[in-house]
Formats: sequence, C-alpha cells, structure tokens
Amino acid sequence: MSERTGSLAWTGLSFILCSLADESVKKWIFIGLNQVGKLGVTIGFTIIYIWCAELFPTVIRTSMIGVSSMLSRIGSISAPYISDMVRLLTLHTHCHC
Repeated sequence: MSERTGSLAWTGLSFILCSLADESVKKWIFIGLNQVGKLGVTIGFTIIYIWCAELFPTVIRTSMIGVSSMLSRIGSISAPYISDMVRLLTLHTHCHC
C-alpha cells in the first residue's frame, strides 16, 4: 500500500467511524476520530503536493507548481457552488411542475 492510499484509507475509516457513532459515544472519541481524519487529509495533501512537484522537469517546476496550486484553489472555491447547482438541478428535474 502506498503512502497516498494509506493516508486516504486512514482518513476514510476515521470519518466513517465518526458518522456511525451514536449519541452514547463519548464526545472525546468523536473529536479524536475527527482529528485523526484531519491528520490523514493533511498527510495526503502533503504527499500529493510533493509528488506533483516531482512530475515536472526542473526548468518549469516552480511555474507548474504555481499553476497546480492556482487550479486547486479555483476548484476549492467553486466546489460549494457546483454542489448547490447540482442539488438545485436535481430538485428541479424531480419537480412535476
């Protein structure tokens, strides 16, 4: 298992356990699992950032890292809007107006 797959599996498992926890579970367990998931996301992001840098030749590496970072920020900014648009389109297609 590679580092990327391991960190994603770790993150997914902790978030799934958080979602399955009921009210009887102590709050500190939920917070702990949540923090483990956030740690996994951070590890995955760092590994992907370094791996992405190694994809490009040295001459254009800094420029391409800048472009990759810019595109990831644009994706982060637009993700909530796209999610809302998909939800609205889904509601609109199910409406029998």
